[in-house]
Amino acid sequence: MTKPSQPKLTTHYGSYLDFYEDVYSHTLIEKRSASRISVSMFKSFHEAGDCSDAPSSDLVLGTHLGTNFVARANLGAGFYEGPHYTNDIFLIPPYCSTDIEVFEPIQMLAIAIPYKELKTMLHHEQLLPNDGNFGHLHYGCHRDPVTRLMIHKLWDEAANDHPYGTLYADQVVLQMVARLLYLKGDSSTKLFKGGLSLMALKRIIDLMHADLACEGGLERIATAVDLSPWHMARAFKYSTGMAPYEYLTFLRLEKAKLFLETTNLPVTSIARKVGYQSTQALARVFHKHVGCSPRSYRKQAKVF
Repeated sequence: MTKPSQPKLTTHYGSYLDFYEDVYSHTLIEKRSASRISVSMFKSFHEAGDCSDAPSSDLVLGTHLGTNFVARANLGAGFYEGPHYTNDIFLIPPYCSTDIEVFEPIQMLAIAIPYKELKTMLHHEQLLPNDGNFGHLHYGCHRDPVTRLMIHKLWDEAANDHPYGTLYADQVVLQMVARLLYLKGDSSTKLFKGGLSLMALKRIIDLMHADLACEGGLERIATAVDLSPWHMARAFKYSTGMAPYEYLTFLRLEKAKLFLETTNLPVTSIARKVGYQSTQALARVFHKHVGCSPRSYRKQAKVF
């Protein structure tokens, strides 16, 4: 199929997927859907060039797959030009066109959430930006393992024919929104009953970032937000979809990957820096979650 010469940037689409099927159908690899509010998901592959989008009614959250690439893009908060990395996340507000030029081929997984329906599902519309604008989150790309994990959870769930799959998908969508509000960083309210306030969630995650070894355990973290360890762990999982130590493991892995990709530190030193007492402990976690050893990951990254 011949690639269109220019996206229809002035046309407003009912959904992000409608836009892709009209303009970028040649890039689509696979499509899925989930949740009561008809969240659409798809994987796509673009050659280098113009990848700009027309406005749609969806809030679009996505992650980069494949290899790193360089791009110049305005996703609604001004132009950013520079490297974009595998597993980075991006966010496009509803009702907003984008201006994107990529200088290498890219592959992405996009989650398009109907914004009006999302606000209705929350039954608490004032929690969300009225126009769907999450401020600085629309500038460039960001590394956030929690959001990335939720994106992949929702994608995987959409492939399962489970009788309670829709309820699970709804929960993941709400957790995504809670995470975006936390990353946006300007609310201390709870997204839903049973979860942490966004201020408490930020405090807990800041403590985890500052101490990957988690010295003092959950007790010290729980004390910092005036909760018992049990209540903190329960509310944390309700807010993020992950147990505290599960989230800490992903933080450690992301930091270890960064060291492996960008430094020549020995794996023994990296293990200690990310909170593991031995190379063997880091290797066990790497094999479980990444599928290879730290040394193999470094070799595949082609840094050294």
